[in-house]
Amino acid sequence: PVWSPDAKEIAFVGKLNNESAILTIALESGEIRVKTPLSISTSHCELLKWSRDGKRIFFKSGKLLKTIDLDSGLITEVNLPIEKRNGAYS
Repeated sequence: PVWSPDAKEIAFVGKLNNESAILTIALESGEIRVKTPLSISTSHCELLKWSRDGKRIFFKSGKLLKTIDLDSGLITEVNLPIEKRNGAYS
C-alpha cells in the first residue's frame, strides 16, 4: 500500500472479479475506488509512488515503469525499463 501525498487515501493492488486492479481507499469515508479499467492487465503490478501533486501513481508492471492518471484512468508507459531508471519517479 502507498499513502497519497495529502495522507487522505491509500492506493493498493487488489482483485475484483478475479482481475487485478489499482484501487484507492479514502480514509475518511472508507470508499474504495477502482483506478484502472479492469480490461487493462495489471497482473504482477507493484505500486511505487504517488506523484507529488497526487494526480498520478507510478507502478512497475513486469520490467516497465508506468503511470496512471487518476482523473482519466489513462495508463502511460515511461520510456525506459525500470532497471535503467535512477532517482525519484515524480
